[in-house]
Amino acid sequence: AEDGDTVLVADGVYSEEFSLHAKSLIVKSAGGPENCIIEGPGCQRMRFQGIRQVRGIFEGITVNNMHCSQTIGLDGHLSIWGSAMDFKNCVFSNLSYTSSFIAAGIIYAFNSNLVFDNCTFVDNELDKFGVGTLGIFLFEQCSLTMLNCSFINNTDRVGLTFTDCYVTIDSCEFIGNHSDLNGGALSFSSSPFTIINSTFQDNSATREGGAIYM
Repeated sequence: AEDGDTVLVADGVYSEEFSLHAKSLIVKSAGGPENCIIEGPGCQRMRFQGIRQVRGIFEGITVNNMHCSQTIGLDGHLSIWGSAMDFKNCVFSNLSYTSSFIAAGIIYAFNSNLVFDNCTFVDNELDKFGVGTLGIFLFEQCSLTMLNCSFINNTDRVGLTFTDCYVTIDSCEFIGNHSDLNGGALSFSSSPFTIINSTFQDNSATREGGAIYM
């Protein structure tokens, strides 16, 4: 496949890892996220790296029922490095990550330009012990836009976390998320952000910022 080509994924349930390196492809399900599912029970990871020439697209796929356990590193179920990617109409559900020292979680992205459009993140959990900087969804040095996304019943040490990013959140909902530290829904560090037309309901944090910490 070459940059700009479309890879059409047949309906079904897949239990395997996915890696896209330095190719800007459109990876799209044939029948939508309810019919195209990548799931566990193990620690299948998806990696996107060095996708720059044309924006890559990952569309209409559910990532479900996986558990990862790791002691050190920078990683996640969805790991994005130095890439320009759009994630459209995807579902990330029932994912968990257990770690003792790791800067990661369900999603880890670094130095990337990302759009999440009409995606749902529900019932994901980060089980963190020991030391380290964690976010269930952790973005570092990224430009990030979230449109029409839902974050529901996610549990974490720190909420959706942005460090040295530029962030736009438009028409999203954050419902019933909890952080063991700060920012039940969102946590910003040195990251200019814009939030419009969005809903925050029943989010909580053990320390500060029940919905938003900055």
